[in-house]
Amino acid sequence: MELQAVKIIALTGWGRDEDRSKAQETGFDAHLVKPVNYKDLLRTAAEVFGKSAPGEQSPPS
Repeated sequence: MELQAVKIIALTGWGRDEDRSKAQETGFDAHLVKPVNYKDLLRTAAEVFGKSAPGEQSPPS
């Protein structure tokens, strides 16, 4: 599939464990609940894309 490498973060108003599980089952790489904290968004994006969030140290290689 040509879009297999695309990363997707769900941003919803639903935050129950069931909602998070559904997001994962349908292919989302992460799930955040609105209103999202900016630092949480950066941290989640860094985890999804395998990089350090701005202002954080890179993990040792």
